[in-house]
Amino acid sequence: MIEKFTLDENIDSEDELLCYVYDLGVYLCQDWDFDNGKPTRIYSERFIYTFKSRYNENQLNYPFNYDDYNSNETIKETLKTLELNALSFWYLLLFVYDYAYVNCYNMIPTETPIKQVNKLVESIEGNIKEMNGIKSTFKNDIKLTLEIKGKHKVVIDNSLAISYLLYLCIQGLSTDENSTILNISTNWTYKTESNSMNIYMFAQAFLSFFKINPIKKVNKKLFIANLVYFTRLSMNENFDDDDLKGIINKYKNNKSILCDSY
Repeated sequence: MIEKFTLDENIDSEDELLCYVYDLGVYLCQDWDFDNGKPTRIYSERFIYTFKSRYNENQLNYPFNYDDYNSNETIKETLKTLELNALSFWYLLLFVYDYAYVNCYNMIPTETPIKQVNKLVESIEGNIKEMNGIKSTFKNDIKLTLEIKGKHKVVIDNSLAISYLLYLCIQGLSTDENSTILNISTNWTYKTESNSMNIYMFAQAFLSFFKINPIKKVNKKLFIANLVYFTRLSMNENFDDDDLKGIINKYKNNKSILCDSY
């Protein structure tokens, strides 16, 4: 089990555990490129950094645990029949659960770190009357306030201190602007959809995985239905493939399974 994933480089042992996540994420989570004004889907690995970041920050919020997963005989026997690695499939389950959750609740990433730093730089630069090296004279009084919940505020109102922070931000942006970590948001806004939509998106993601990795030895919809109950997306202990088929048919014309914000 991984406590925290490495974000700034690829680690072979981590990549191996996330092999199923890579397979599905590349298929589902593509970016758009606009060539001659025409939108075209292109390969992107943004999804893996989003998943790792949310995992590291404990933002996945899944109501099940690895011990229950590892002791679930239905899941164990099915994975054994399919010859799928149980630990890699665990991370796939987390990814699909979060992917469906993000879709269902229309969790749209807020501003990225790089954008917020740029906004700070632009705001300070817009108030500069004269600049001499790192020392600036400002048009209007200026101060920065850092507020930590439950703690006291830190106020920076010294013009030279603010000028120096501006200098550091500009220097940092010049070298780190293309950093993957700084271009990913781990803060989200929400818009709720129904729980059946959540199940639909969860199921469609797994159906896509089994499309990439075809299986013939088990009833894939029944296996997905078992996963729906295990993950508490449905509290109906008798939830089966017929229930799942009903939900899929209900939303089969819905295109929101394509998640461009993950």
